[in-house]
Amino acid sequence: MSSFTGFTRNEVFDNSVGSRREGHEGVPLIFDVCVLGFYKWSRRRLKLLGYDPIPSPYKYDDQIITFARMIDGIIVTRDKGFTKYEKSVILKLDKYEKMYTQLIKQLEKMKANHQPPSPVAGTLPC
Repeated sequence: MSSFTGFTRNEVFDNSVGSRREGHEGVPLIFDVCVLGFYKWSRRRLKLLGYDPIPSPYKYDDQIITFARMIDGIIVTRDKGFTKYEKSVILKLDKYEKMYTQLIKQLEKMKANHQPPSPVAGTLPC
């Protein structure tokens, strides 16, 4: 027998997630074309953490960087060409679970240091 708490399932869920969102509420994560499969795999997880994952609406690096600057977003990619943009996370090609761990660690490092993370050795261009 369950007891009525006065909250709907979604309200309870949203309140429990809300405490984890502090500090990066709605930060846009722009996924480059070469990591779109990873984007599809990780988007729900990232939304639960309070990030706003979106696929890049552009194909070329300069356009993606301009877009990221306009919305103050962080670029997620495997392409070393994005090292020129200070808010980029360059992932090493691996299983999605390991890429997700790399992403979260680098985002936390960016948040703690307020500096961009260094590129991961062994990254491949798109």
